[in-house]
Amino acid sequence: MSLKCITLEVRKNLHCANVYLQFDHSLTETEFVKIQVDDESIKLREYSTETTISLQGHLTVQARSLSSLVVEENNASFRMNIDTPSPLWPNDDSVDQKVTKHAPDIEPLAKVKLTCSRCQNEVTKDDVQFERILEFPSGTIDVGEFFCHHGPDLNAVLVPKRNDMFYGFFFMILNAECLKGIRVKEGHVFCGRCLMHLGETLFDNKALKIWTDALQEAVFKPRDIESMVSQLMCRILDECSIGNTMHIMQFSKAIVEAVMPTRKKKFILLNILERNLDILRNVDCSDEDGYNNNWGVVKLEKCKANKVLYQFHNEDEANAMLKSWLQDISVHTTRISPTLFSALQRRLEKNSKLLPEVYRYSNEFILSYVFY
Repeated sequence: MSLKCITLEVRKNLHCANVYLQFDHSLTETEFVKIQVDDESIKLREYSTETTISLQGHLTVQARSLSSLVVEENNASFRMNIDTPSPLWPNDDSVDQKVTKHAPDIEPLAKVKLTCSRCQNEVTKDDVQFERILEFPSGTIDVGEFFCHHGPDLNAVLVPKRNDMFYGFFFMILNAECLKGIRVKEGHVFCGRCLMHLGETLFDNKALKIWTDALQEAVFKPRDIESMVSQLMCRILDECSIGNTMHIMQFSKAIVEAVMPTRKKKFILLNILERNLDILRNVDCSDEDGYNNNWGVVKLEKCKANKVLYQFHNEDEANAMLKSWLQDISVHTTRISPTLFSALQRRLEKNSKLLPEVYRYSNEFILSYVFY
């Protein structure tokens, strides 16, 4: 059987589940495909081969409840009624995404050595030690909220001294005197050896904002890009003040922005439809002992997901939707590194293909998931 992915949305309150199947070939070229739903399994038969998707231990399907069948190209989907899931499906948010503190793993006065992730070129001076390691304020800071009279110049306050490290969401801000072996051009910082894009300049080139995923030595956790994408979504949800238990949200729009190495901006518009959505996904497809090699068994595992609508935009696109969102003060913007932006884009594009095209597109937006 040519089953590639299965995504099963468990709707506990509605006593139903939406099943999305993705195959590695077009179903329109297949003369015979049979879908059979039993109490604790879904069976797919194509000619002489059969794949069994086990639901045992997850949920129980009500007999003869398959409906809303859609088959097109590489996708098939349907809905089925389920009995009340077992206690393995709690109603609380104990497994919801948690906002983690992204403080660097550096002790004060410890010698710091940062190198380019591509060529291992050392970009910090040998004697760099930081006495103060402080969180950098978000872009929404207003000095007027902290001073009853005219406060200090914001630039003077936020420019780090040579022995300061300011940090934010997977970035650090350092005094320009801390770094060596770099090139600065038109407000962007590049590795002096391989020209890897490292970050941006701030405060009239007095400080440099360096993306931590461009560095070889990890000072932030998590380090792997997939975990960083999940943490990005967690941060967006938190900063948009979207409650854990809400499924129809008042503030659901967000913008993700990145300045690419070409010095052009790219944007992802996100309309977050649901968070904390219960999902069953396939672990792998394997042959079960005692069966013919044509009979495969698919095992499922539980996870959670954010269900989103998204659009991609380039800076030079004259798009009314992008301009409207950028001008809307209620839409929160998160600026990230080009590497993290590309990883989020790939994940959204890949997961959108889990859905049939009839469900995939909505008013110029594309429907997708971010699993965690």
